[in-house]
Amino acid sequence: MGGALSFKAAVYCPEISAAVPFYGIHKHDSDELVRIRAPVQAHFGEKDDVVGFSSPADYGPLAQKLIAAKAPFELFTYPAGHAFTNPNNPNYSPECTTLAFKRLYDFMKKHLA
Repeated sequence: MGGALSFKAAVYCPEISAAVPFYGIHKHDSDELVRIRAPVQAHFGEKDDVVGFSSPADYGPLAQKLIAAKAPFELFTYPAGHAFTNPNNPNYSPECTTLAFKRLYDFMKKHLA
């Protein structure tokens, strides 16, 4: 849910300097997300099977729309399932989490400094 809210905030909150959604898109939001103006770095699992929210079938078309709209957007995918950064989730991947958090930190350092 946090990822989807991060995307929404990047559209509707001009005060936001950057957003980093992790695995989540409201399927009805993809058309409005092309209005993103704040830099966005998104993270998704390649084995995510939550269709209609965060699967490759969801984030692939969204990425194409954002690229076509020239939104300030970058996407990273990982060989993991949904919620791969949550240590209490069976899909938890320490390796993917470490890489994703490094990318998040570098992105925020660049855009919030």
